[in-house]
Amino acid sequence: MKRWLKKYAAHLMLLILLSLTAIPFEAFAGSIGPAAAFRNEVLRTSTGEAPLVSVMEAKDLPGQLVTVQGVVVKNQVRIRGGKRSVHIQDETGGIHIYDYRGPDAKAGNRIQVTGVVGDRQGLLEIRPTAAPIQVLQKNKSVPAPSSLQMADLNHAGRAEALKGQLVKLPGQMKELPAGPTDGVYRIPVADEAGNVITLVAMEGLLDLHEIQVGGTYEITGILSQYETYEIIPQSPADLVAINPNK
Repeated sequence: MKRWLKKYAAHLMLLILLSLTAIPFEAFAGSIGPAAAFRNEVLRTSTGEAPLVSVMEAKDLPGQLVTVQGVVVKNQVRIRGGKRSVHIQDETGGIHIYDYRGPDAKAGNRIQVTGVVGDRQGLLEIRPTAAPIQVLQKNKSVPAPSSLQMADLNHAGRAEALKGQLVKLPGQMKELPAGPTDGVYRIPVADEAGNVITLVAMEGLLDLHEIQVGGTYEITGILSQYETYEIIPQSPADLVAINPNK
């Protein structure tokens, strides 16, 4: 008997392995605990089934395929290379949708997007896949901007929580660029303590002749990041002079 087992042991092991692989993985999910259920979720995600998560949850899933829903807070714009950019918010936070290829995304539309969570120079974003982008509702209220001071940018917890969301902050225009770079104007804005944020405006959005260097303005826009923090307004009305001559 021992001689027989020794001779055919390899064949028996192969038969056992083949029988196990023939059993659907789902059969184990409810019987061997949370670890099996987790592996099952990973398998489903890898085959293209993206879980519906909040924006906050999506930010904790870099490199993974997710589905999120949110209200568009900034009308889509064309950025470098002809790619379009959209920002959305839900109750938990805001996020940038890069290379948006869906229907026209207007501020106030609630949309659903499936894509991979990625990082671009410090900014977490969703890069849509081939899954269709859906407009779930139209004419929703755009979330009110959160008040921010530039000193808050020195506190990672505060700044990171608001990144991708609509904010407003006061600041002094330090200088105006001679012209746009890659289709955008980049304007340094500072507070009295020397904290600086970059105002990023698409070419044609603002009349720079109406902006006074040294003037203090309340700026409303998306808090973003490209290595350093940025604020992105969407209309001339997003710059309100507090003291334009100071």
